[in-house]
Amino acid sequence: MHKLLPIPNVLKDKKDTTLFIVGGGPSLTNFDWSLLKNKNVLVLNRGVEKVPNALGLLWNDVKFHKDNVENIKNFKGLKISTTRYIPPGGSHLCECDIIWVKGKNYWSDVCGFIEDSPYVVNQGSNTGYSALNVAYHLGAKTIYLLGYDMKLDKGKTNWHSGYPNQNPLAIKMLETFGDVFRGVKKQYEEKGIKIYNVNEDSNLTEFETKTLEEVLA
Repeated sequence: MHKLLPIPNVLKDKKDTTLFIVGGGPSLTNFDWSLLKNKNVLVLNRGVEKVPNALGLLWNDVKFHKDNVENIKNFKGLKISTTRYIPPGGSHLCECDIIWVKGKNYWSDVCGFIEDSPYVVNQGSNTGYSALNVAYHLGAKTIYLLGYDMKLDKGKTNWHSGYPNQNPLAIKMLETFGDVFRGVKKQYEEKGIKIYNVNEDSNLTEFETKTLEEVLA
């Protein structure tokens, strides 16, 4: 098995411990990505296309790795994943300076626990949820969630293409994704971390909402 590596606490000694997490919700379809310039940003999956200079990239999907080998290879920030991808015809994992960590899932009515070990993240059931645990390991003290919609918009689940299941089944999937966040706010506040959802029209109601104007003021 490939050796696990710890997620570094890169924000520990920084003056700015704020982190923006870029999710996949359709509310980011016409987002002005230049607003994130010079910010600490953790991008999920194809967010790497819009914020190539982000602090970190997180993915939990082998298919994403398979379809984005070059994007991952060329990304200069931290590359964090719970999945192991072996290129076609190969016998070894794709290296690409990836920080391989162990992903855990908790299947219950609540979210489970924040994994304190930097070698482990609580995946919940989706990358957006596991990103919170990654942000904790990175040393973030204030987290702003972008694209955490947990609902369809004009039949779309994401701001980008690549997800063919834009159908009624996706609604149930998004509800499941949102369910695992219940109880998360209290857990992170006990760790000294504040989380805000930068989308007043989101179905994820666990966190206090802020407008983009408030956040960037």
